[in-house]
Amino acid sequence: MGDRAGEATTLNNLGVVYDALGEKQQALAYYQQALPLRRQVGDRAGEAMTLNNLGGVYSALGEKQQALAYLEQALPLSRQVGDRAGEAMTLNNIGLVYDALGRSSRRWRTSSRRCS
Repeated sequence: MGDRAGEATTLNNLGVVYDALGEKQQALAYYQQALPLRRQVGDRAGEAMTLNNLGGVYSALGEKQQALAYLEQALPLSRQVGDRAGEAMTLNNIGLVYDALGRSSRRWRTSSRRCS
């Protein structure tokens, strides 16, 4: 009781488990509970991770625009906290979504540079 950061981490981890089990809606529910707690405690790296996770689930559900909305929020946060692995993962996920949408690589390179 009172460990909001720990609660956010636990909720995010439950989302990861449900995502791995293929229970996407349940995963979303946990990620969406974790996100405001991450923000409340100022855990920017955790916030980026949860946003990336949300983007991944929405992408898997075929909701590509929603996925991009979350992933594009995650990218600058990963950069701000110096999480190069998180940045790389998010860039990869954004690229996969653009690929699924059939967007040109030229547009992706332009978008990626703007986020730098």
